Amino acid sequence: MPERGYLMIADFTGYTAFLTQVGLQDAQPVIEDLFEAVLDSILPPFVIAKLEGDAVFAYAPQGSFVQAQTLVESIEKVYIAFREARERILLNNCDDHVCTPLADLDLKIVVHHGEYALSTIAGRTELNGMDVILTHRLLKNSVFDNTGVMAYALFTDAAAQAMAMGDLAQSMWWHMETVEHLGDVPGYVHDLEHTWLVHRDRRPSRIEENDVWFVVEAEVPVSPALAWDYLHEPEHKRVWSQSDTLAVNLNPAGRVGIGAVHQCSHGETYFSHTIIDWNPFEYATFDVDGPFGSVIRYMTQVEPTENGALVRWIWARPATSGSVLQEGLVRVITPAMRFFFEGPAYEVADIIRGLIEEDISVGVIKPSLSSGFNFAAGGAL
Repeated sequence: MPERGYLMIADFTGYTAFLTQVGLQDAQPVIEDLFEAVLDSILPPFVIAKLEGDAVFAYAPQGSFVQAQTLVESIEKVYIAFREARERILLNNCDDHVCTPLADLDLKIVVHHGEYALSTIAGRTELNGMDVILTHRLLKNSVFDNTGVMAYALFTDAAAQAMAMGDLAQSMWWHMETVEHLGDVPGYVHDLEHTWLVHRDRRPSRIEENDVWFVVEAEVPVSPALAWDYLHEPEHKRVWSQSDTLAVNLNPAGRVGIGAVHQCSHGETYFSHTIIDWNPFEYATFDVDGPFGSVIRYMTQVEPTENGALVRWIWARPATSGSVLQEGLVRVITPAMRFFFEGPAYEVADIIRGLIEEDISVGVIKPSLSSGFNFAAGGAL
């Protein structure tokens, strides 16, 4: 029976030129490293369907994402993994014969939403349907000619509508591609080179082990990306944080990310949660303003498990850079502050599990899917 979902193909740009200039013997280990980086970065809810020469084809069923930003960041993570691998090769294991053409090898990604059918042919899992064909045909496009962008993600308008992209599209180029026999296909071009530069220049901020105050965790039966959605989507966060209200001030890029602020209220008490680090599907770090000029830092962390994801809330001891008097006052009230924060924190595990299990039961979201790939059979496990 046909299903609906997101269809994604990541294709190496300049692959043929690289092989021609370098030669198969020298090119092969480089290509293998880059492919492994891309394959390792395509995580649930995406399922790898097929390797196609110089491309990787994957899909994610309808209900795999709650927020558009999460889908966009899933795609960005693939490109970041590719660039990290490429830069590592250029830095450590590369002579001029390989380095010069390798610098021109890049990655482009097409994301579409539509109908597909899963079938097993000669022991291989195959995706069929006109939307599958369209996704592949869009690899041959005029994006570079029209925008000058070499590394990009092309989101079709069908994908943008399905994930309610909204304001996220404002930083992208509107693009129209004409596909033979299939007509005009509108969409949005997202500059992945810019994404890489922002990631490269980011300054990680994590809570070190000796600063940990307390930890709360919960295992949930969904992919890390979907667990990330339930941690940070405003209405879900309002529920699990037991806030009366929660408003979001987006960062200058128009996203929830570094510089964005969650403003929540608990009765007459208001807190601002400022995001100081944002590493999608792994961890995010927040600073909360406390009394006497103190700052209470916490991390939301996600790790994949065999059956889904492990979610953690890691809290650091209150700190202040104020006067000696302020530091003394903060130390005095720290036990009371821990009681205020820790009591409700231990309830969030049950709350977030309940939110996810309820949405699975009514079909709003999909439970965790394997992203494993059977290389012998050439298809998804």
